[in-house]
Amino acid sequence: MIDPTAMVTALVMGISSSVHCLGMCGGLALAISSPQKQWLPLVYHAGRLAIYSLLGAVGALLLWGVSQWFAVGLRFFSGVLLIAAGLYIGRWWFGLVYIEKKLAFTWQIANKYTQAILPPKKISDAFLLGLLWGMMPCGLIYSSVLWASAYGGALDGALLMLLFGIGTLPALLGLSFAGQSFQSVFQHAIAKKLLGGILISIGLWVALGAVVLGERLYQHDYLCSPSALITS
Repeated sequence: MIDPTAMVTALVMGISSSVHCLGMCGGLALAISSPQKQWLPLVYHAGRLAIYSLLGAVGALLLWGVSQWFAVGLRFFSGVLLIAAGLYIGRWWFGLVYIEKKLAFTWQIANKYTQAILPPKKISDAFLLGLLWGMMPCGLIYSSVLWASAYGGALDGALLMLLFGIGTLPALLGLSFAGQSFQSVFQHAIAKKLLGGILISIGLWVALGAVVLGERLYQHDYLCSPSALITS
């Protein structure tokens, strides 16, 4: 069974990402809000959470059977990306923008289809829009996928990414139903620095955990090696 600490971490990661999510997805969250069709945002976010879960599962499957050292390295790298995201959200360093620009080609592909279904009028359109928008070039999503994928099996990866998505819901649903007045709360400088600091702390915890895991793996490999047995 997956570690409850990892589940809480994934949820807090999503909550701490709220500032970035409002900047990247806020426009769409407002565009799909409709007093006549209040169910549209819910269906849209269901699609978004579905693609997050799928990315977590597929990432874990792709890592199935790789060396433990590779998985440890991937965890450490995801921690570094989370630190970069926290620095960006807190407005201390903007290197994450460069990373997202390099990944922008993924959104260019998905954007071809979103224009045809905006604004969504049917349940299927809203769900598809959520699926497409969940693949946009977002450093936070990609770093979370790397972390979740390196954590365990496909179900673990899917669950962790689902919890990450659930953590982003309060801010985006609040924007959809309450409008821009709700967005101003998360755009306040204090909120940005607070959430950015939390995300940096999570990134440090993930990176440190990878270092500790790597040290244990090294000790295990050393103790089990023939040369260690001869010299001991």
